[in-house]
Amino acid sequence: MGKSSNVLVAIVPRKKDWRILEEKHWYRIPVKSAPKMIERVELLPDEPNHTRANEDYYKFTIDELKKLPRPIPSKRWRRIIFIPTTLNKLMEAKEINDLYHTSPIEEK
Repeated sequence: MGKSSNVLVAIVPRKKDWRILEEKHWYRIPVKSAPKMIERVELLPDEPNHTRANEDYYKFTIDELKKLPRPIPSKRWRRIIFIPTTLNKLMEAKEINDLYHTSPIEEK
């Protein structure tokens, strides 16, 4: 994977979700407007009554979890779940704003 490769940074908000990621090597992303693909009930059969059980999700399979060389802090509280970025930005980021794609003028 080259430094300019696209990556998706995901904030895993629940310990239960993190355990699924570590043990089963997959994670899900809600899909609000895409064609129905798979129900959450099928992904997590132990939670059929969850409030979002019938929402649509993309399911991503992850081969290997790798720890970043250093944490990427946020200077202020924000509600973030996913950040599309590049591998280069992920490895170079000193704070969370460094992950976002900006215009070429803002990049300079």
